[in-house]
Amino acid sequence: MDTLIEDNTQDVHWELDEPSSKKFLETLFPDDVLLVNSVEDGSIQDFSLGTIPSLLGHLRKAGHYGSMPKSPSRCASSIKLSQVSDDSVCLGTILVMGWDSFNSSVPLKGAAANRKPDLLLSDIESPNGHDADWRDVIAFGEVKSKKDSKTLKSSYIEAAGKAAFILYAQDGRHAVLCVRILGTHIFFDIFDRGGSISTAGFDIHDHPEVLLHILLGLATASKLHVGFDSSIHVDSSVQHDWQTQRKRMTILRDGVKISVVLDYLIFITDGLHGCGTTVWKARMDSDVDPKGKSVGQKRGRSEGSGKDVVVKDCWIDPLRKYTEGMILNMLNKAGMNGVPKLISEEQVTINHPSPTNHAIVNNSTHLLCTLPLQQQCPIGDLFYYLRVHSRLVMEPVGYLVTSFSCLGELLVAFVDYVTAHQEALEKAHILHRDISLLNLLLVLCQCAFNCEHLPGDVAISLQRPV
Repeated sequence: MDTLIEDNTQDVHWELDEPSSKKFLETLFPDDVLLVNSVEDGSIQDFSLGTIPSLLGHLRKAGHYGSMPKSPSRCASSIKLSQVSDDSVCLGTILVMGWDSFNSSVPLKGAAANRKPDLLLSDIESPNGHDADWRDVIAFGEVKSKKDSKTLKSSYIEAAGKAAFILYAQDGRHAVLCVRILGTHIFFDIFDRGGSISTAGFDIHDHPEVLLHILLGLATASKLHVGFDSSIHVDSSVQHDWQTQRKRMTILRDGVKISVVLDYLIFITDGLHGCGTTVWKARMDSDVDPKGKSVGQKRGRSEGSGKDVVVKDCWIDPLRKYTEGMILNMLNKAGMNGVPKLISEEQVTINHPSPTNHAIVNNSTHLLCTLPLQQQCPIGDLFYYLRVHSRLVMEPVGYLVTSFSCLGELLVAFVDYVTAHQEALEKAHILHRDISLLNLLLVLCQCAFNCEHLPGDVAISLQRPV
């Protein structure tokens, strides 16, 4: 059991009761969205069954869902889950993803530690087959042979650890969904930057409609509803393999929409909750017309088009008086050297997580934690981090100080860091209160590092590559 994961999650974990759990699932995956079409004799029909219980009755009548012996064994609960998810493929084009248990015995690739999720939900059109890694995972499941206080705790900690792996492996993802099968009980969990929410455990024999609701909801959910950033789009006009798919986003600068291409990932945090900082090296590509299409190539390259920039996404505390962008703007106006130049700062907007609510809202952890009871306050004394998704675009492009090429370069950089912090205090009256290696960057310049004024042996030592 990962003690660090346990310590980071226990204070922001909500466990819902049965009525709140059902309300939560109905709000997140409403029947009228899930059941657009249905099945009769294995073919898609243009009518709706209306509710999950109605669909369950139809599956039973059609022979796709039958009774099984009540058994607490791991095998029985796994088969029960597999039977419904596999047979539900008869829903045709409604289901676009499928479950796989291959990695229950083979560690999933793409992480420093070996972890074997019992069940994986991934795009069934993925070209990787059984070579999938953490970047392919849409959702996952943990299976235990019985439900007791020990497996309740251990399965949750294991799920939290795997959720952290997924967030680290998938830049542009902010939440992870999973199921836990403990004996004959199913639990549904969501982990995001503010905390985690778990439904009550439902016996899949006594409440098969809950099982079907969860499986159908996960299989048909949009990318937004399984935790992906809907403001980041894969550029389908450029052919890349699955590992190097080019992504782009649109930023707002001085009232003009500008397309930004993400070239590669510079940094991503490995924490589960909190800021979730992600930094990309990017390029400002072109202006965007009101329909969302790039138009810079048609009317000539706009100001800044083709410029290399840094995009930084993080989940900030909206109650703080000054945002990072506001502070950078103050430093820029004071004529500071040695700090990034702010191009834009904005709060990322999304569609409301409830599919029946079509409002455009700021992306916030507050949205998820208000779904269970449709109220604007926490449940009891439970705590949940209030975080808002913020996006900064800056220049020039820098690299972590840990990538220095020689000792001399590192020493010069630290002199510049000290000078910049002193000038920030003297010119802008700003004192940096939380300095870490992640705040210290190297920016490449045309001039070469020169040690000619130093004694020969010292100069050689300072310029020796490391």
